[in-house]
Amino acid sequence: MRKRIKKSVKKGAALILSMVLAAGMLAGCGGKDETAEKEPEKETQAPEEAKTDAENGDKVKFVFVTPLIAHQVWLGAKEGIEQAQKDFPGLEVSWVGPTGLDANEMIKCIELAIAEGADGIATFGLSESAMESCFKDCYEAGIDLYTAGGDTPNLHQYLAGGCNPDAVNWGYLGGKEVSKALEGKKIVAAEMLYQLDSELAIGVMEGYEKAFAEHEAGFEVVQQLSSDSDATVALQHAKDLFTAYPEVNAVVCCGGECAAAIAQAMKEMGKEPGSVIIFGDGMQEDCLEEINSGYVLGSLAQNYFQYGYRPAMWTYMKKMFGAQPAETFVDAGVTPINAENVDSFADHFKEGKQWFDTDYPDKDWSEATGAK
Repeated sequence: MRKRIKKSVKKGAALILSMVLAAGMLAGCGGKDETAEKEPEKETQAPEEAKTDAENGDKVKFVFVTPLIAHQVWLGAKEGIEQAQKDFPGLEVSWVGPTGLDANEMIKCIELAIAEGADGIATFGLSESAMESCFKDCYEAGIDLYTAGGDTPNLHQYLAGGCNPDAVNWGYLGGKEVSKALEGKKIVAAEMLYQLDSELAIGVMEGYEKAFAEHEAGFEVVQQLSSDSDATVALQHAKDLFTAYPEVNAVVCCGGECAAAIAQAMKEMGKEPGSVIIFGDGMQEDCLEEINSGYVLGSLAQNYFQYGYRPAMWTYMKKMFGAQPAETFVDAGVTPINAENVDSFADHFKEGKQWFDTDYPDKDWSEATGAK
């Protein structure tokens, strides 16, 4: 059983520490979205328990520490926490994080959230080794910490739960699609990762290679590249790849900016659609456009809205109702995108009630949200 620091001690320590640290650490977080913290007006009444806490000024404070505060894919998680704030009365959310991938800046944001007495924190597990100390700090402060979009399996002892994809299965699903497209041909592949030392990206590529190992005509991976989560970098690296390895017939991605950049490199170098099989990551507009154009075979979309919504909901339900989700570590899954479903694959992505019903089968949505 987790040992909890008494609330009065926790809040007092948090107040003192936040006064000392706030100025410097908030700047280190790279950015903070203030609009997300304002409680939206609701026409419906909250359940009696929640209303009593709210009347006493005891808000449920939830902080999402994103790895990229303005990146288009992660803004889906921001939508998720904002929708959770609308759905659950008394929930107050904050969106913070660096502008570029930086574990140290994320750690500063987590430590500040601890100091300010958050009830729950969710973050992307960018680096287990770098984040272990602050995860432990969060645990010892009695604050529920969740991973979202990228797990830290060796740090589960400090976590209240997580909402993450199975990285190996993700890559395997994509790899089978590439294998099908190159049936009868040897796969000569390159791999583009948003960061070469990311545990998540490494797991995804492990899955791709697992699928390639089942390809009857054989496979070879000639190069592994990093995009640094930057489309301009991805474009240049793709052009360099095609110059150095003209025989490459597949490029697989873990990074939302990669697929469209690789497609652009193909166009600039005079390569026809389908001459190189590109399999992407995510549901960015430019990636979807290239699926329609035929330059990108398909993509696997994570539901970033879910990454924000579920941990915020878990934090609220625990504090207001003492309720735990049916599973504390859930497989968030990935959704295949191809030319046939490119316009409809995300129809269900932003329906928060679906996760409430999954995570709290014995609870009533109307009671939790005050909906009539």
